[in-house]
Amino acid sequence: MSISNSSLFALIKLLADDQPPIADAARAKLIQLGERAIPFLEQARRADAEQAVRFEAGQLLNQMRVERLNRLWERNAALSDDHLDLEHSVFLLAQIDHPGLDIEAYRSRLDRLADRVRVGFKPRQTLLRRFRLLNQVLFASEGFRGNWADTGDPKNLYMHHLLDRRIGAPVTLSALMLLLARRLDLPLDGIALPGHFMVRAPEITPELYIDPFHNGRFLSRGECIQSLVESGFPYQPEFLRPVRVREILGRMLRNLILIHAERQEAGVEERLEFFLDILGS
Repeated sequence: MSISNSSLFALIKLLADDQPPIADAARAKLIQLGERAIPFLEQARRADAEQAVRFEAGQLLNQMRVERLNRLWERNAALSDDHLDLEHSVFLLAQIDHPGLDIEAYRSRLDRLADRVRVGFKPRQTLLRRFRLLNQVLFASEGFRGNWADTGDPKNLYMHHLLDRRIGAPVTLSALMLLLARRLDLPLDGIALPGHFMVRAPEITPELYIDPFHNGRFLSRGECIQSLVESGFPYQPEFLRPVRVREILGRMLRNLILIHAERQEAGVEERLEFFLDILGS
């Protein structure tokens, strides 16, 4: 649909018209314009001279972003497990917390982190040495760590907050390692333990487990089993099996739902439950 910029701004002005039929018609037209209208609504929300226009533009912008994100998540969740992408999914999830998030800026930050690790790679270097380099950059140099002080902070579960604050939950820190490992061609799996989450390097013998919440601590299979037993979980082999992307996302969503339920934030909780239901994890 072709429309000039000036006509688009005029439509946005009509959102605050005193006559409801006129305001409703402008709203319907802007919704019909979809993505074309969003940057203009954002500009009006931030800078229009009239407070009523700023308010109405913000309301419509939020509505359109919510509906757009719901559609994108439905399309994403319908993918097969082989095609469901962790990075794309965690940044969709981040937009629940931050509509309009600059995803490409965060992807670039992941690229730069991976580049910092890659400069230490040498020919014929062992996988173990490369994982040590990854740990050194993430935990020693960059200071990523588990948020022991406030495990009930929902920001712990969002990738953009993890990259901004360098603190997060076990599953988010593990997801970060998985995203970097993919960039670095390092084989790595997610491991969803009861009450915890870590990663496994399957091509190292004996199997190497890495706990990002505890500064990338290396663990053997036996040490993982011992930790489970000490935490009150009798060992079951499925506890240490690699999990699919869908299960990683499900863990993030369930944790978020619990946190928002405890905070009595029903609106966010319901939206997260909608995402989880569609995901089917």
